[in-house]
Amino acid sequence: MFITNNLHHLVFCHDGKDPDKEFSGETRILVHPCYWLALAIGKSGINLEEAEEINDEYEIEVTSESKEIRSKRIEVLIQDLSEIKEGKEGAYDFETWCVNVIKILFAGTLCNVEAHPNKNSLQQRDIVATNLEESRFWKRILNDYKTRQIIFEIKNYKDLSATEYRQLHSYLCHDYGSFAFIVTRAINNNLEKGKELNWARELYSEHKKFVVVLSYKFLEKHLKKLRNPQKHDALDKELNSLLDTYVRRYFPNKCK
Repeated sequence: MFITNNLHHLVFCHDGKDPDKEFSGETRILVHPCYWLALAIGKSGINLEEAEEINDEYEIEVTSESKEIRSKRIEVLIQDLSEIKEGKEGAYDFETWCVNVIKILFAGTLCNVEAHPNKNSLQQRDIVATNLEESRFWKRILNDYKTRQIIFEIKNYKDLSATEYRQLHSYLCHDYGSFAFIVTRAINNNLEKGKELNWARELYSEHKKFVVVLSYKFLEKHLKKLRNPQKHDALDKELNSLLDTYVRRYFPNKCK
């Protein structure tokens, strides 16, 4: 699709994203001829011959999300977080915030990020994304834990109970493998001794299911880093380090 306010300067929207430009009464939208039949388009601002020669006739600017637009989206998300109340009242807003943040933080490594993809099922996972194996961390998750579909369970409160861990245990099977995240309103990623630690250990030791808790502050920190990224793999490295913490410190590793 081409979006333009000037017939001789066309912006090509090629990736299915929502357009970044506002539409006005003067905006012209030109659809590539290959889609005319499917869309039942019988008339066009240009004829078929002109459309076929568009690469030769017009200046084409292939665009994706600009740095300025991306930066504004990040600033809005950071501001939105400060206004989301913890607990049941803000649960929907927090889940929506997490969906948007996951799409930004894991762009290029996770795709098809979707909230409640199995709405008609008894097992309604909060957020699911497809692991593309495009980084060391995500390759590790697929190789070690056989997880192609990544679950993010969203809890808009700090303290977890055994219920949340049992819930994830029931979710982890088939393409969902044996690995998942729980995103909470805790201020850090540490597991509390005697509570979360015991439940995480039990799930791993007895069922070989690996559940990692992510603090909303962790997501916010890496969101802020994206405004002026110095290292593109900072998030990947920290997630790998967090995984090592679980394996080396949290989980028993006794050899028989």
